[in-house]
Amino acid sequence: MPQVWIKVVNLSIQASWLVMAVIVFRLVAAKAPKWSRVLLWGLVGIRLVCPVTLESIFSLVPSAQTISPDIMTQTDPSVETGIPVVNHTVNPLINYTLSPTPGDSANPLQVLIPVLSVIWLAGIGLLLIYTVVSYTRLRYQLATAVHLRDNICQSERVTSPFVLGLVHPKIYLPFAMDEVTQQAVIAHEQAHLLRKDHWWKPLGFLIVSVYWFNPLLWVGYLLFCRDIELACDEKAVREMDAQQRADYSQVLLDCTAHRHKVSVCPLAFGEVGIRERVKAVLCYKKPTAWMVAGVLVICCIIAAAFLTSRPVDAAQQTSESFIEQLYNSITLQDNEILFTIPSELPQDAEFDLYIAGRAEYEDGFSQSLHFWEEQQGQWQANQTYNIPYDSSYTDLTMDLFFRYTDGKTRDETIDLLAVIHETSQTLQTNGAIMLNEATGKACIAEILETLTLHQDNTVSFSIPEQIPVSKEGKTELTISLTATYSGKVTTECSMLKSQTGWKGGETYQGYLDPERGELLSVWLRVAFYTDLLPGTSVEYLSGYNELTPPFVYDTPAGYIEPSVMVDQQGREASVLYTMRDGYSTQVFFTLPEGVTITEYENAEPYQLFLLKDDEPIGRISLYKFGTIDSEELSYVDTGADQLPMQIFSEVALSNHAGYENYQVRRHWDTGATATAKYFWQDLSQTDEYGSAAAIPYQQVNCILTYDWDVMPYFVEMIFTEEAVSETELVSLAKDIQLTAAE
Repeated sequence: MPQVWIKVVNLSIQASWLVMAVIVFRLVAAKAPKWSRVLLWGLVGIRLVCPVTLESIFSLVPSAQTISPDIMTQTDPSVETGIPVVNHTVNPLINYTLSPTPGDSANPLQVLIPVLSVIWLAGIGLLLIYTVVSYTRLRYQLATAVHLRDNICQSERVTSPFVLGLVHPKIYLPFAMDEVTQQAVIAHEQAHLLRKDHWWKPLGFLIVSVYWFNPLLWVGYLLFCRDIELACDEKAVREMDAQQRADYSQVLLDCTAHRHKVSVCPLAFGEVGIRERVKAVLCYKKPTAWMVAGVLVICCIIAAAFLTSRPVDAAQQTSESFIEQLYNSITLQDNEILFTIPSELPQDAEFDLYIAGRAEYEDGFSQSLHFWEEQQGQWQANQTYNIPYDSSYTDLTMDLFFRYTDGKTRDETIDLLAVIHETSQTLQTNGAIMLNEATGKACIAEILETLTLHQDNTVSFSIPEQIPVSKEGKTELTISLTATYSGKVTTECSMLKSQTGWKGGETYQGYLDPERGELLSVWLRVAFYTDLLPGTSVEYLSGYNELTPPFVYDTPAGYIEPSVMVDQQGREASVLYTMRDGYSTQVFFTLPEGVTITEYENAEPYQLFLLKDDEPIGRISLYKFGTIDSEELSYVDTGADQLPMQIFSEVALSNHAGYENYQVRRHWDTGATATAKYFWQDLSQTDEYGSAAAIPYQQVNCILTYDWDVMPYFVEMIFTEEAVSETELVSLAKDIQLTAAE
């Protein structure tokens, strides 16, 4: 159901653009035939009912999918409105308030969206109950109606004429009505029946009941009700002369219904917009063929612009993100302009940048400036570059060029002097270190490496002498410290919770509580958060360090930023892993023909992906051993075709995944490589099957390898179905080598 709710919200947002287009059309084309308005409201109905969206280069809808279907599982949730200003304003708030934090049992959106789905269904139910009750009461009131002729009835309980019924509709009139009035009213109601309005209005109410949470659609429904009355009047007076239209207008005034509720039915004669309807009737002129043709063309244009969505251009999207990250990395420090090439280069595009400017000196001499010309076409991701800065610079720009595989190009220019002007005043104060990705990571690492557990049941860490400051002064150092104990139940004790206000050079010391039980871990998280609004901030950089048994006392833990480096030459590949706990390991593979190893941005730590013909066919992951106790590991029979839980329990004992058919292919005293079947449940199918227990298990081939003399982690290689043959799988398992990196 949450996925249905997300789809409904996305359709609602798309339809809102069409509703606004129809409202604009009503304002600028007031003299157009009124049936054209109803036709456009029909397009709104199609947009809301049809789950499929056609792509068109003529589309004016900014985004076809504002909310991603997988937003509940995203670590950094965001929306894509198609409007950069809105994205930059809204997404930091969403990311801050709804991102999961370590230790959470569920992603906040995995709780919030199901709750919203239930509220949405409850709203639909209440509206449908209201509709049924109202219709039943009206039917009861009309039980004493008297048949006049054909499908026309009269009742003393009717104050204004209307049509009621879907299959066999009837016209209901009040008794006190003279013949002239009666003829005009019947003509109007018969026009409703000819136009099938007794179907369209209830259908419109049913649709808006599904989208009840969108106020713009309620506005659209009210205007739709008004427009079907105008269109019906237009049809009824088409063949009338001026006097007859005047009489018809008087009847409208006489039959005005004094109610303001939104109703499914009936179609009352004087229900809505009386002043507008009277004016339209008195001023009616038969539209010319040219006007009709023009209106149809406009309707087609609106349909092409708002019933479709723009083709997704992944290359343009990644370029936008690349430019934004590059811009945000520009800082001025120690008379040098620093900038960092983002880690994710533009997709399907060749990228280059040129830095040039001009300097004019006091002696009248001037010269052109060019920097990093030798680097053009060879910029490295995650690399920070510097440019010498001088106050004599009168112009300094960074020109970015993108050439896409489809032949399109894009140019962007960043005024470097304008960017650093914002920070120059701050830099002159106290010789502060400017916060950027490099200085921020260095500060975080310095704090994490000082984490120390002491024998007197205290834990401490130290802050560097200088804490980097941001351009605007809105980004602040934030620290959390958590201790986990094992007593009757495992408990987490928060010693620091998003603590701010740190000063350079200070040392924190906190006390552990042995009475809570045996200490299982101490977890320190250091981050820089940027304040967006009062009480609202978003993460800029972060890192963490964790102490686990066997504990080392009175010695700083040290810290190494985790990294993964891949080197592949043909089928031969090696992966160098550097872990936070200091282990550095190299894994060697002889891959099947055509298979490559790659990294993905925002992937899980120590996770790589396997590609074949540029399509993903598997992944490589590292997981911690179930135990690092040497005595427990000594009991492992590395040559047995039996899964050793001392090694694989982190995955094998989970509720929704595991291994079976474990077969050792090569072993030695402290390790082995084996093939197995990895089985799991796809928990995203919980809504489809009703519960996690009902979800069927899936399985694929995998390779498992470990060596406790090298590192306390095992390597898992998973392949999609039929990605490699059994022979290739066994050969790959036998060839894998694990070594401790020098």
